[in-house]
Order: sequence, then C-alpha cells, then structure tokens
Amino acid sequence: MKLVVCKLNEVYMKVSGNAGVLSELHHYFGFRPEGYQFNPKYKIKMWDGYIRMFDLHRQTLPIGLHKYLRKFCEDRDYEIEFDEGIEVSNPISKEVFGLFIDGLKLPFERRPYQEIAIRHAIEHEKSLLLSPTGSGKSLMIYSLMRWYQKKTLL
Repeated sequence: MKLVVCKLNEVYMKVSGNAGVLSELHHYFGFRPEGYQFNPKYKIKMWDGYIRMFDLHRQTLPIGLHKYLRKFCEDRDYEIEFDEGIEVSNPISKEVFGLFIDGLKLPFERRPYQEIAIRHAIEHEKSLLLSPTGSGKSLMIYSLMRWYQKKTLL
C-alpha cells in the first residue's frame, strides 16, 4: 500500500491512496471529546461522538499532523511519499529560545509545557497544538506573535 501526500494549501495536505487505507485514516485520526455523550446530536443518534481530523470526502488532513501520518504508515508498513514543503523543521537552540522568552519580560512565571509548545510551534512553523482550558493558550499565542514580529522586523 502506498500513500501520496501533497500540500493543498497552508493548512491542509491532500492524501491519495487506496480507499481502504483512507478509511483507516478516517478512523485513526478520530477522537471523542470529553463530554461527547451529553451533546444533543449524540443523544438522538445524529452523531457518533467522534471528531475526525481526516476528511474522507476531500481526502485532507491538517499539515501539522504529518508526523502522525508518517507513524501511521510506519506502524502498518505502508509506503508514503511526501511532497516538498510539508515537513518543516527550523531547530532553535536552547540559548536563543531562552533569550527570546526572557526578553518578553512577562510579569508571571511560565510553565514548562507552555515553553515546550511555543518552541515546538516555532521550530515546525505549522503544527496543531491541543491545549485544555486554563493552560495558558493566550500566553502561547502572544509569544508566537512576538517571535514572528521580531523575525519580520529584523
């Protein structure tokens, strides 16, 4: 089995391949959010409770999930061919990142997972970060805005 992946736009990649494999992807990239069973659509059986990241009809997947797509293929011994521009990695040293974060002069302490998420987003440019309520997403967004602001002005 072989999957061919090409960049569709800045958000999505298109995955082409065998219909059976695409159906597997549809289920693999699905999850049930907390409290799904209380949703009125689930209660009247209009929805199965799953949020699926892979759109089976359009054959699209968010670009930020390319590593998970690669793992999916490795686990099943499927071949995968990526188009250019999907896998982005711009490593940033701990020193440079530390100077940047400290330079923000935030009036409160950052949590380690926030720094990990910010650094990940900077290094990979396009990624999907899931973070629960109250975890400091606003700080993460602010930090990324400042990073790209400095990068643009330099």
